[in-house]
Amino acid sequence: MDSKEERDTTLAGAGPPAPLPGTSRRTWREVVGLCCEPYHLRRTVAVALVVGTVLFAINQLDVVIAGRAGAGTVLKIVLTYLVPFLVSNYGIVHGTGPPARRRV
Repeated sequence: MDSKEERDTTLAGAGPPAPLPGTSRRTWREVVGLCCEPYHLRRTVAVALVVGTVLFAINQLDVVIAGRAGAGTVLKIVLTYLVPFLVSNYGIVHGTGPPARRRV
């Protein structure tokens, strides 16, 4: 078994990586361009459809089947699909390499 000192040193670097020197966040144009790439767009739409459909079935299907769906229910259904889409895009933006360099 590892000693306590060995475990402490292996866990020391387990946090998120430090930001690279001289880098900043991506611009909105870069973020939109990245999210609109066909490969990423197919994946995020697929995630939104699968996760949104499961959440819709859990949360709103009974209301729709009973015929009691009003404007509030429609808004909830739209958000049920929009939230997983946005979360998927957030993951792509923050999971694809270092951010762009700041322009001076």
